[in-house]
Amino acid sequence: MKSKVFLDGGDPKETKEILALLGFLDGQTTNPTLIAKSPEAQRRISEGKKFTHKETMDFYRGVVTELSQLLPKGSISIEVYADIKTTAEDMLKQAREMWRWIPNAHIKFPTTHLGLVAAEQLIDEGGRVNMTLVF
Repeated sequence: MKSKVFLDGGDPKETKEILALLGFLDGQTTNPTLIAKSPEAQRRISEGKKFTHKETMDFYRGVVTELSQLLPKGSISIEVYADIKTTAEDMLKQAREMWRWIPNAHIKFPTTHLGLVAAEQLIDEGGRVNMTLVF
């Protein structure tokens, strides 16, 4: 049996450290919470500077672009934002945008009814999907 190793994080510096330690990674999973915990985001927040929606998406895109460059043959999971009010179409709109960010994207949807609807549609469009657990 061959296992794959994925890093769960949102800090490219940490990814570089793990690559130096292990010599490889098969991919990386990200989500908005992990991106928000990155040192660069935390520094901005500690300075009292809030992110606009556009700035948040631009920052997230920048992080996953850097991760994609570090792991060009690996999978990079990018999670859509979803709350109780988010529709399947809202998730698909985010997913389609995120799908264009990097060539090795897997879009993460919540494992909810609407998340599964959105995931199925993206798969039908040729997208790669990763489901995330919802508590």
